Amino acid sequence: MAGKIIIAGATGFIGKALSRHFLDHGQDVFGLLPPGHNDADCLAPGVRPLVLVGDGDNSLRIAIANANADVIVNAAAAGVRRDRHDADHLVNANIRFPCRLLTAAAAVGTAKFIHLGSYFEYAESAEKTALAETAPLTSFNLYGAAKAGGTLVLQTLARRLDVALTVLRLFQVYGPDEPTGRLTPYLIKRLSLGNQVELRSYNKVRDFVYIGDITVAVEAAINALTTSDATGIYNVCSGRATTIGAFATTAADLMGQPHELLTFDAVADPEAEMFHAVGAPEAFHRLTGWTASTTLEDGLAACIAAWQREHR
Repeated sequence: MAGKIIIAGATGFIGKALSRHFLDHGQDVFGLLPPGHNDADCLAPGVRPLVLVGDGDNSLRIAIANANADVIVNAAAAGVRRDRHDADHLVNANIRFPCRLLTAAAAVGTAKFIHLGSYFEYAESAEKTALAETAPLTSFNLYGAAKAGGTLVLQTLARRLDVALTVLRLFQVYGPDEPTGRLTPYLIKRLSLGNQVELRSYNKVRDFVYIGDITVAVEAAINALTTSDATGIYNVCSGRATTIGAFATTAADLMGQPHELLTFDAVADPEAEMFHAVGAPEAFHRLTGWTASTTLEDGLAACIAAWQREHR
């Protein structure tokens, strides 16, 4: 396992969970922060802030060189929230920034790079089959297209600059400390108050992966890059199809609330969003031996317990 790790996007849901995981395993973790952002307090305790002194590429090179890190994990992204689907913003965050980060890493000799992609990069399977890494890419979802564009450009750039790049396409990540407004915290909050929960279609299918399994997967990818040629694109998924209905009713059961509080088809599904999204996990399992081991019941129970501790 690498000794020093830089995480871009370390103040976000996934980046913060990764930070805590690596700190718990004895690594030095640096959180890359943009210039002028006074959000070092948003980093997980123990993470060293790595604040850029300017917007130029030279400030990225200086910051990475000062950390002398073994690997960079790019967990930064934009556009998951549908109110942030401005094309310039999506391109800057999901294509330009990762490319600048990888170029700066190559310039100072940091030759290992993990990029966190998304299942939104894929086009929906007409046959509703599991999405393999070779599945067609989306041309309908703007966020997914920007993420897919970032992956394609990064791969080309990494080959040119001789950087070992692994892209992990994460499926539906959930867990404690998710941002307010996402499905899990919204569901738990409404159920805890005994309020009606307005949801999308009961039969909409997702491949849910608990955040604790995600952190182990990223560690496994870093280890694989350290010991072998693990470059390429890999799905990080469970391979299990779970409907929104099953996810919501499981949460209600764990909280002792009646299913009558759940109102399905109360919110319209976004037109450009996949209705059925399940990944094929075999390639990453062959590489690392990793599997998504947390059951839906255990993952949701951890989310509920964390929410209840915070709102006592």
